[in-house]
Amino acid sequence: MEIVDAEGQVMGRVASIVSKLLVVGENVTVINSEKAIVSGKPQITFTFYAERLTKGDVHHGPFPQRAPNLIFRNAVRGMLPKTPRGRDAFRRLKVYNDNPTGKQGKKLVKTGKNLRARYVTLREISKNIDKGGK
Repeated sequence: MEIVDAEGQVMGRVASIVSKLLVVGENVTVINSEKAIVSGKPQITFTFYAERLTKGDVHHGPFPQRAPNLIFRNAVRGMLPKTPRGRDAFRRLKVYNDNPTGKQGKKLVKTGKNLRARYVTLREISKNIDKGGK
């Protein structure tokens, strides 16, 4: 069982590493997902996630995720194969906003402190979505 700490790490990079571990057959737990970062200009990132709310129909979807842990799960889900093997891999993933078990996780990629671009955390994106994307 792998425990991955997403605090201060770029969401897409962590998600790609996690998806590779899942396909191989590992059980993966991601902690501190709300502290993962999305690089890029904050206003463009907020606009991207706000536009996802307006797509589709209220009754038929798609239904975008609003909670930080669900946004992270959705990112990993998009990187898994669309086969029964990918569905089994997705069932082995657990994502938490905080650290419920008190365990230490592995830092897999470069931290956000070394990132030169502007960025926002998943917690900030989630709050912005709840405010209506303004």
